[in-house]
This record gives sequence, structure tokens and C-alpha cells, in this order.
Amino acid sequence: MEAIQPSSPENAVSSRVGEDTVPKQQTVGSEEHTLIIPPQSKSKSPVPSSSNGHSHHDTRPRSSTDVRHIRNHPRSPTSPGPSEPQRNQRLRSKSHSISSTSSENMILEDSFPEDDNRTREREMWAMLAGQTAFKFESYIFQRVLPKSLIKPHIFPRHVEDMETLIEKYTATGKTQRLEGAAEKWATLKSEWKWRKAHGLVMGTAKSAYLHISNPLEVMMKLDREKGDSLEDARRAYRNVLPANLQEPGQEVVDLMHMIGLLTDKSSPPSPR
Repeated sequence: MEAIQPSSPENAVSSRVGEDTVPKQQTVGSEEHTLIIPPQSKSKSPVPSSSNGHSHHDTRPRSSTDVRHIRNHPRSPTSPGPSEPQRNQRLRSKSHSISSTSSENMILEDSFPEDDNRTREREMWAMLAGQTAFKFESYIFQRVLPKSLIKPHIFPRHVEDMETLIEKYTATGKTQRLEGAAEKWATLKSEWKWRKAHGLVMGTAKSAYLHISNPLEVMMKLDREKGDSLEDARRAYRNVLPANLQEPGQEVVDLMHMIGLLTDKSSPPSPR
């Protein structure tokens, strides 16, 4: 077997610790059969890539420059907030915005007092018209129907309900339960010249009454200022009724005055 010849000093591998020189090639064997051993490279192996083509996270310690860059990044949770003057300026701007909005709201509230007064007055007339309409219907029910068929605040709801009840009992042969209600109503209708428009007047007045936003407040004001006078009732029905019901509305007011539900305070008291 052929002996391995040591390489020359120039081609020997440097063995000094800490030296950065690149080791040279080693040769093994004779000149005819020389085995060349490539030098070991100091370059690091490539960073393995993930399946998506991106390199794995670098675990090398960051320099102070990298740390400062992360700390001052705008999205970093450790980034410093606005300075004290900037924060005070923002607070002053927000306070000014809130105070401006409050002032505008106060100006808007104070700029519509006439609308509020008109609404309150309209609701006051609606309550007066509705009250007189309910009283008039109650009077009709008591004059026509027997007490056993009247359920206060439940039935009849209006004059049409009463007429339907009379027709139903008459058609089924139960007229004895009506106790002459059909004849009584026919007499009143003839005496009052009652017509369908009068029923519409009553329904419209009651609907206006039921749509009052604050009935307790309106009722207290009505008790102090208004009563069941003929003049107030006329004005109330003029305010709540549409144009096509104005004439029958005044006829209903005259009927209420005729049966004693309204008093004419403009006329002098009768002598005793």
C-alpha cells in the first residue's frame, strides 16, 4: 500500500484557535494519485424555508437599533402616546365641541316656544271636545238601553255599537231584553234629527282626546281655565273637526246644550 505523504507547510491546514484565515486544500497521496480535499467553508448554511417560501423567524439577538425601531413603531403597544401639550389640546377641543352642541340644543329649544304653546292649546281643546263627546254618548246609552246591557267603558263603545245590538236582538226575537230600546232610539233620532255625520263627529272628538300626549297636565290646566260652557264647546269642536264636519259638529254642540250637558254663560241668569 502506498503511504500517504504529508502536505507541504504551505498547504497545511491552519490549526490555530480563533484565526479567521480560510483553510487551504489538503492533498492525499502521490502526485499521480492525489486526493484533493476541499476546504471547509465558514459560511453558514442557508436558513430553511417554510412551505410558503418564507424564511423562518430569525432567532438571533437584535441589536439596540432594532429594539429602538420596534419601540418607536406606531403600531407597537409600547410606543409613547401624545405629549402632554397635545393631550391637553385634544381635551380642550372635545370640551369646546360638547359645549357648542349643548348651546345649539338650548337655542333650538328656545326658538320654538310658540309651537309648544300651540300644541298645548290644541290638546286642551281636544280634551274638552272628547270629554263632552263621551258624556253625550253616555247620556244616549242611559236613555235608550236597559242598564243590564250597559257595560261602562266596555260596551257599547259608540252609538253604532248600540244600533247593532238593537238590530241583532230584534232579528233574533229577543226584543224583550231590549225593554223598548228600539222605540226609544227611534224617538230620539226623530227629535234630534240624528244622522250619520253626527256619529262621525263624536268619533273624531274622542279620537283627538285619546291622542293627547300628556292628558294629566292638560286636564289640570283645563280644570283651572275651562269648563263645560257652550262657548268653550263650540270652540273646541271647531279646533278638532275637519272642514266637512264643522256643520254637524255645531249641531252636536247644540244638542248637548239642549239636553243640559252644556251651559250658556253668556246669557243672563233666569229670574227666580
